[in-house]
Amino acid sequence: MITDSIISVTLRFLVYVFFILGVTQLLFIDTAVSYDPNIVQEATLTEWLQLTFLALILFLFYIAGKASKGKRPMTNLLIGVTLVVMIREVDWFFDTYISVGAWQILTVIVFVTFLFFSFKEMKLLKNGIKDFIKHPSFGIILCGFLTTFVFAPVLGSLNIWKAVMDGYLKSIAEGAEEGVELLGYSFILIGAFEYFLRVKYSRYKISSFNMK
Repeated sequence: MITDSIISVTLRFLVYVFFILGVTQLLFIDTAVSYDPNIVQEATLTEWLQLTFLALILFLFYIAGKASKGKRPMTNLLIGVTLVVMIREVDWFFDTYISVGAWQILTVIVFVTFLFFSFKEMKLLKNGIKDFIKHPSFGIILCGFLTTFVFAPVLGSLNIWKAVMDGYLKSIAEGAEEGVELLGYSFILIGAFEYFLRVKYSRYKISSFNMK
């Protein structure tokens, strides 16, 4: 397969290295800017990058589903989960401008809707899940998920920072947590891109085989 060639893998590896380095460098911009937490607590560059990455992840899963009808139930499930995470990231908007807790209701509606469309084609969904967990992209996405939703919240907890610092600085803990979350989303974005390549070129390979 084209995506498995040594040159292709090496090139993607180098791109990912520079991508992660670029993400870490962008974090320094936030550290150089003084934000008033009472005014723009969710408007940092890191927060906007997280939303941008999630939008790209959503797009990659969408076009992967468009590229292969057989993978569509699986990609619908992945799209639903990504939308839930996006809504969670902008919970402050719903709490401030709509109603406190409104984002939780919306996440349930979105997830149940996409779950329904995925379960409508159970056989394709099962095959899609089996194929997904066998591909390296699953491990990358899982790593990103654990980094963002398990490690980052623990890193941002009060007890850890009280233990390692004489005086607890809330902004430092929040900055560390948001930075690690961004790293996790970066891994998920890379995994989503790898999954898209797998779906696209697998379809291309099958089409080429049938033409022979």
